[in-house]
Amino acid sequence: MATEKGLRGTVPDRPISEAEARERFPRLRQSLLATFDDCELSALFSLRYENGWSTHPQARGTIFHRVAAECLRQMKINDSEQIPVGAALEILEDKIRQRDVPPEDRVRVPLRELRQLEKDVRIFAANNTFSVRNILHMERRLETTLTYNIPETGERIERVLSGQLDLLIARPPDEAVVVDWKTGWTLPPKRDEDAEEPGISYHGYFQQQAYAILVMDNFPAVNAVTLREFYVRRTKARPARLTRAELPKVKHRMALLMEAFDMAVASGNPKNLRLETLEEHGHWKPSPGHHCGYCTASARCPLDDLYKGSASNEEEASRLAATRQVAMSVAKMAKKRLDPWVEERGPVEVAYSKGRRVYGPRTLSTGGVRIEEYTPHGTDRPSTKEVVPQNLASAMKASVEDARRERDEAKARRRAA
Repeated sequence: MATEKGLRGTVPDRPISEAEARERFPRLRQSLLATFDDCELSALFSLRYENGWSTHPQARGTIFHRVAAECLRQMKINDSEQIPVGAALEILEDKIRQRDVPPEDRVRVPLRELRQLEKDVRIFAANNTFSVRNILHMERRLETTLTYNIPETGERIERVLSGQLDLLIARPPDEAVVVDWKTGWTLPPKRDEDAEEPGISYHGYFQQQAYAILVMDNFPAVNAVTLREFYVRRTKARPARLTRAELPKVKHRMALLMEAFDMAVASGNPKNLRLETLEEHGHWKPSPGHHCGYCTASARCPLDDLYKGSASNEEEASRLAATRQVAMSVAKMAKKRLDPWVEERGPVEVAYSKGRRVYGPRTLSTGGVRIEEYTPHGTDRPSTKEVVPQNLASAMKASVEDARRERDEAKARRRAA
């Protein structure tokens, strides 16, 4: 029979009580909750398959985090705001050896990744200065207790949230900054076109919530927390801020997520991963999206590849890249053959589920003509399922035309500017 220690961190094969589920997971890491929040099935995969291994980019990131922490320690000891590149590279060589790392925490960085890792360390040392006197902690794990109530019994449940901060910096008078090192290739896109600043990464939103809870609960004098994602290769930072006034709502939402996780663990493992089985089981259902690219075992997901989000491995990424090339080639060939037809005879109807679309010459607000797919002005039609008064239909049509005209005029002004 498995020991209590052996049961920790595992999902049972049969349903158990929620109390037993909480015993198996006495502490919930923010990273596990973030995965569960994205997709319950992905969280189940990470619990089944993730322990004991990491991808090569993950291993490179792990070593860089250790190097950055040691560089900052040495800078703080020497009261220096910058570390020489040579000293940083010596620290890198020491961390690659991993002689002081417990066996279970060692990772393998292959030779092809070492070149980029060395480049990251060089950029980090050469391009950055830090106010080391304001550094509070490096590689520090924080914990706090959240609560939720079980409606049927009124029982108050306490759950421990855990998270490790790369770097915690004090910002007087009452703010703290959590720096999270990012060693990926690209900066996150600007998700809101109206925002003044680009957004943080896909998982940055969840980290912002979790780190704000952990820091403000552990440091009562802190009244605001800024997550500062730092992209090493670009020497760029992306911030996101939360205040103590927002904390109660954030903690309540996190507690509800922890409750959902407890319920899922208590339900046990599904007997198989077929969609109908997961639907009947009620938990560990897949939720496709951008996060599919981070999934531990995306190949085991029952969803068809057409419905999945990002690529999850190099083979899949290569296949998708090849598919894109074929699609672009087909689209280019179709355009080459179609354009002469529409130039001579005018637009052709295009199948479109949301209304009327055509492909053909379109007069632009600048006066030019472009052959493309578009919705013709004045083609909005009332629903066939409902009789719309004529005056209302005319007003709606006029409003749509006005909005489109204003949009085209605004585009023309931007181009002129």
